[in-house]
Amino acid sequence: MKSNRLLRVGEEIKKELATLLSFKDEEYRGKFLTVTEARISKDLHYADVWVMVMADSATQVANLKQLNSDAWRFRKEIAGKLYMRHIPQLRFHLDSTLDNAEKIDGLLRSTGMTLDGKQEIE
Repeated sequence: MKSNRLLRVGEEIKKELATLLSFKDEEYRGKFLTVTEARISKDLHYADVWVMVMADSATQVANLKQLNSDAWRFRKEIAGKLYMRHIPQLRFHLDSTLDNAEKIDGLLRSTGMTLDGKQEIE
């Protein structure tokens, strides 16, 4: 179980990154990026950040590479906002939750079941 401090730091980093990507960074403004989660390692050295990119898979991979190469800039910006001794290194990952949900929904519909387990009436 994560400690309250790790959860709070993760939420603050998530909030700052979302603000930075949405409004302040011109390079990412206008792209459909959503910061969905930030998990902090126990030693506070790393922050794994999951982002959802609303685009095709090639664009998603390109945006993820760009985010990881710009991670040092985001870390520097966050350092100016959060009062911590050490700001974690940011590692970005693609959040595929919606894709997985669509696959599951498609599988359930192909078998004639609904999400609540009842038979679908046609």
